[in-house]
Amino acid sequence: VDWTGRQIKTDKRGHIESSQLPILERLGLDTHTWLKVCTQIEKGTLIGSAAAIESVLPQLNRQRRAGLQIP
Repeated sequence: VDWTGRQIKTDKRGHIESSQLPILERLGLDTHTWLKVCTQIEKGTLIGSAAAIESVLPQLNRQRRAGLQIP
């Protein structure tokens, strides 16, 4: 996604300026963490901050916070 956004013309939607940090750096993630997140998605695991995971538990009829927490 990062590479694609940098290839888009500057006047088009989705363009990422070359001066901006890579997306994973801006999210505070390293490649190892990102790959772990991607593999957990396939297992139906909740992914997000502790607060975000906590907020959706009632909607999912869950009581325990089991998921991958990212900053």
